Parts: sequence; C-alpha cells; structure tokens
Amino acid sequence: MDSSKLISLLKTFDSVEIKLFTEFLASPFFNKKTEVIDLYGYLKKHAPHFPIKRIEKQAVYKAVFPNQPFNDKRLRRLMSSLLKLAEQFIGLQKYQSTPGVSNYYVMSSFVDRNLDKHYEYNFKQSQEKLESSQYRNADYYYQKYLFADTLSQQFFKKKIRQYDQSLQDTSDYFDIYFLSKKLIYTCEMINRNKIISKAYELQFLEEIQQFLSKYPLNTVPFIHVYYNILMMLISENGTSFFQTLKLLLQEYEDCFLKDEKREMFGQALNYSIRKLNQGDQSYLGESFNLCRYGIEKEMLNDKGYLSPWAYKNVIKLGLMLNKYGWVKDFIETQSNKLAPNFQQNALHFNLADLYYSTKEFDQALHHLNQVEFSDIYLAIDSKILLMKIYHESNEFDSLFSALAAFKQYVIRNKILSKSVTLKYKNYIFALNLLLKSDNKSKEECKAFLDSDVPIAERNWLKKVATE
Repeated sequence: MDSSKLISLLKTFDSVEIKLFTEFLASPFFNKKTEVIDLYGYLKKHAPHFPIKRIEKQAVYKAVFPNQPFNDKRLRRLMSSLLKLAEQFIGLQKYQSTPGVSNYYVMSSFVDRNLDKHYEYNFKQSQEKLESSQYRNADYYYQKYLFADTLSQQFFKKKIRQYDQSLQDTSDYFDIYFLSKKLIYTCEMINRNKIISKAYELQFLEEIQQFLSKYPLNTVPFIHVYYNILMMLISENGTSFFQTLKLLLQEYEDCFLKDEKREMFGQALNYSIRKLNQGDQSYLGESFNLCRYGIEKEMLNDKGYLSPWAYKNVIKLGLMLNKYGWVKDFIETQSNKLAPNFQQNALHFNLADLYYSTKEFDQALHHLNQVEFSDIYLAIDSKILLMKIYHESNEFDSLFSALAAFKQYVIRNKILSKSVTLKYKNYIFALNLLLKSDNKSKEECKAFLDSDVPIAERNWLKKVATE
C-alpha cells in the first residue's frame, strides 16, 4: 500500500487536516460507510510516516475486518472509496480557503431564491471584510468582480429597464483581474523564453501594450507594477522602467502579499543581473545591493529556505566588488539557510570561487572537486571555474583538455535554449582565440568581445585579453 495514491495523499496531511478529515468522514452527508471510517481510523494511527510493515495489505485488512479471510478486491474498493473522499476533502478545503468564492455562491443562491434581506446583509458583510484588507492584488479585484456579478444578477432578475452600474463594475473588475493575471503569465513566459529551448507564444502582447499605455495605471497598483515589469523586459532600453519599478515596489509595499512582493522583486533583480552579464558595469553595485536587501528581507526565500541562486549571485557580486572578507563570512554563516539538498554543493562551489578570486588555487580545486553536478547550470559554472583556475595557474594542457570537453558538453546538451547555448559557444570561440600565440588572433578576439553578441564570462575574457 505504500505506493498507493491513497497513502501518497494522506502523507501530505498535516495534524490539523488529519483531525478535520476524521470529522469529515463522520458526517453522513459525505460518508455513510462505517468501513471507510474504520480504515482511516487504522491508517491515521501511523501517520504521517506510515511504516511499510504497518500498512501492508494483510495487516490493514485484518484491522478493518478482524477474523475474516483476506479479500484483495474488497480492500481495493474500500481504499478507492477513502481516496475519493480524501480528494473531495482537500478540494472542499481549497474551495473554502479561496477568497470570495464561497461567499459568491452563497450570495448567488440568495438571488436565485429571492432572499433579498439575506443577500443584502451578506453582501454588506463581505464587502466590509474585503475593503478592510490592505491588499490590492489580483485576488482583491477577482472578489470585487464576483460581488459585482451577484449585484448584476439581482438587478437582472428584477427586470428593471434602466442603467445598471453593477454591470459596468462587473466588466471593469473582470478586466482588471484578467489584465493582472495576463501580465503575470506574459512576464513569466518572456523570462522562460530567455533560458529554455522551447519558446512560448505571447498572445495579445501588442494589444495589451496599447491598452495599458492609455490606462490610469496609478489607480491599480498591481497593474502599475506589472506594466513596468513588462516594459522593462521587452523594451530595448528598459532602464527607466527598472528604476520606476524599484520606486513602485517601495510605494506599494503594503498592497501585496509576501509571495507577490517576492516575485516582483525577483523580476527587478533578474533584470539587473542580466544587464550586468551583458557588460553594463553600472548595474554591479545595484545588483549587489538588491541581493543583500532581498536576503535580509527574506524576499529570496523559497519554502522557508534561502534560494541557492540568490546565495550564489550575491557571492559572485561581492567577489566582483573585492569584498572578500564579507563573502567568506557570508558563505560560512548563510549556507545552513539553504535547503539541505543544496547546502554542500553551494558551500563547496562558492568557497572554490572565493579561493580562485584570492588566487589560492589548491584550496579552490579542493572544494571544486567536492561539488556534485546535480544541476546543469551548476555543472556549467563548475566547468568554467575549473578552466579559469587552469588558466590562472598556467596549466595549459589541462585547460585545452577541459575546454574541448566543455565544447562537447554544450553541443550535446538539448535542455539549454538556443540563446544560452550561443552564449557558451561564443565563450569557447573567444577563449580558443586567446589561447593562440599570434597577435592577429588576440586582436580578433578583442574585437569579438567588444561586439554586441552574447558571450558568457565576457568580463573575464576581456581581462585575459588585455593581460
């Protein structure tokens, strides 16, 4: 039973849900089978780990049907019934916790039953509760849309031939909700298109731009923020939108949930780092300060843990600013804030990067050899760092071998997007030019590095070219 869908689902229940599901099963409205209650009563004794020996089919069957011969088909039917009820339970939990939805159906039912007094009281209470919230996010406008829709239903049912403001409100609030969600999805697709090989299709992008260019953005904080994120991502020069975005995140700090603020902040940080990677050094200090702020405010956490990419990025930026003491202290004191499966790789890779920067190459190699390539980007970064160490320590035979292996690794990899693959191919091309002894190749490389083509490790390559 350990691999069954039933046990997999029950393992996700917390202590509160385990108790609530017991009450759910005891309600005749949802369940009239006592055997289902008995089955769950036995299983919950072994929650949340469900030891395999305790949930073997024979043991479970004996607990539910004592002194009866084992019947696999009967047990499977009972497990299926319990699974369906558990699915219904979590669906109901989600429904009840979704802001505004349950109230909407209650009020809509009042309209259907011509219970005007019930409707008006419930509507007033729901509106007051909604407006008392500080948040002005997409969910806020979704609830506004739902409540306006019930008003529109009520007005329509009375068959009054006059102007109905609730119909206008229903349409307007739905537009705001739609635009909010559309902007989120569009920005995420634009970001993903930059790093993966399969491109997403961006529907209605021009139409949204045209519409929002005339929209009173300051009336809807969520759209105001995401419009600037969108324009920052798609404009040839998104710097002005980036600067506006930073100001808006401070201005509207209390308007959004923590996860929403984290996503918005991440958009600003990713843009800053991307500009820096393209060679714009004016974003170096900006990116470092954004990273530090995000870590201090826990804006760069994921499920309670510090993001390994944020951890790595702030270290890299600190090294570029020659803040070696700060970096060493940060690596050693903050690695335990990462998820356990990231801690060792992140610790050793970033220590290797630190010791490379301080030219302690033996220490760098010692830590780099302890990195396990569990992620494609970690593998690429480790291979590039290894080549840097070989170059700085004049181990050119090892460098040529590592560069040839890296070329094959990039060519054969099908996960990377074409743009990312091109960036690493250009790095390989440039480094090969630099490793040639003739001046013509070096001059060709310098011109290549000064061009607009995407090149990984451009700053390091330029440094090598001038030495």
